[in-house]
Amino acid sequence: MFMAVPNYTYLKLKMPGLNSIITVSMTSQHAYQCDVECIEQAEALAESLSILTSLSDGDQDVHDPKRHAGSFEPA
Repeated sequence: MFMAVPNYTYLKLKMPGLNSIITVSMTSQHAYQCDVECIEQAEALAESLSILTSLSDGDQDVHDPKRHAGSFEPA
């Protein structure tokens, strides 16, 4: 609809305006921060999906904080 043309090398987005071409620019630091946030969101989504699938599979193992792999149990 807007006929926007992104240029990822120069971090610019150009589209036709009423009188001239509209150019939207960003800094490389801002682009890096957006990438980091996108990766963090994708990892959180993947983690929540894995938790949901493990719960739906009937995995009802409740984690007991008092008991861990190195603890001793009475005989």
